[in-house]
Amino acid sequence: MNANGILYVRTGDDTVEIPTAGYTVFQYLSLDPNGSELFAIASGPKRASSVISIDLSNKDFPLKVHRESRDSAEIDALEISEPEEIVFNSDGVTVSGYFYPPKNSAYSAPPGSLPPVLLLGHSGPTAPAQDSLDFKKQFFTSRGVAVFDVNYRGSTGFGTDFRRMLYKNCGIVDRNDVLNGAKALIEQGRVDADKVVISGSSAGGYLLLSCLISPDNIIKAAVSIYGVADLLALDEDTHKLEQYYNEMLIGKYPEEAAVYQERSPIYHIDKIETPIAFLHGKEDTVVPVKQSITMYEKISARGITTALQLYDGEGHGFRSGDVIKASTEATFYFLMKAVGIEPSIQSDLEIVNSKF
Repeated sequence: MNANGILYVRTGDDTVEIPTAGYTVFQYLSLDPNGSELFAIASGPKRASSVISIDLSNKDFPLKVHRESRDSAEIDALEISEPEEIVFNSDGVTVSGYFYPPKNSAYSAPPGSLPPVLLLGHSGPTAPAQDSLDFKKQFFTSRGVAVFDVNYRGSTGFGTDFRRMLYKNCGIVDRNDVLNGAKALIEQGRVDADKVVISGSSAGGYLLLSCLISPDNIIKAAVSIYGVADLLALDEDTHKLEQYYNEMLIGKYPEEAAVYQERSPIYHIDKIETPIAFLHGKEDTVVPVKQSITMYEKISARGITTALQLYDGEGHGFRSGDVIKASTEATFYFLMKAVGIEPSIQSDLEIVNSKF
């Protein structure tokens, strides 16, 4: 399997591509005892996670779907925005991302207008952005917002050299890739330059904060979801399973504590002029909620438009269906308000220092 989710099988001296009919992401691959049938959990742009098998003994490689987490016929009846992979240049490096255009046949944009775009910074930060069905993205595309999910330097699935470009450079090359990706979309005439917004969780929250303190920032509004703001505090609080992760991505601690501080957005509040909201679970043991509270308080004191929403009983990664719904709606509500678009939904998010 390569970064694009293509399956191959070797037959003698030949390597043959296996047709997978709408499935592009494969996990937990397993062969039967005879090696003649491949099983996997698969998904795709219009396919939810499914248990599939492929008959390797048949030259046509027929694919069988055993169980779907959501019925494909039901999905096919929906208006799903399917992504296009956009390739662009960032600091001389080829980077890509999945671009989802707005899609809703019940509405049309004013003639000559371009859509807002939501930039996404995936978590990890070495995880990949994938093109499998994600209804959070569809929530935005169905409401007139394009989505750009960037596989910045460090993302898994593009080779060792690409992944290692993030080592010691976290908060720099990933930030540049997201901002350069947005600029590429603007140059191609795909999105409105005045309505570039961003959201990210955990490491994705740190990424967006790094964008906001960059002198090259072009982002107009942001929502950080249990995002990292203080690398120094994170290194002290992180669990043992990731105790060397920061050393690989940023530098050796405490020897390079100055690097941690330089790249921590919490020490550069004075550089943030972009409206930003913070959403965080009160029981988060990975990124303490205090980081978002401190950011909110300091940004609010400077008169910048901001908001803070804390969720009872939630940790690092929201689990409750009600909280997932509320946080998604709050994200959309804040971002649209910040760029001058009246949201199609309401939220109980309390915005302070509002300029709109």
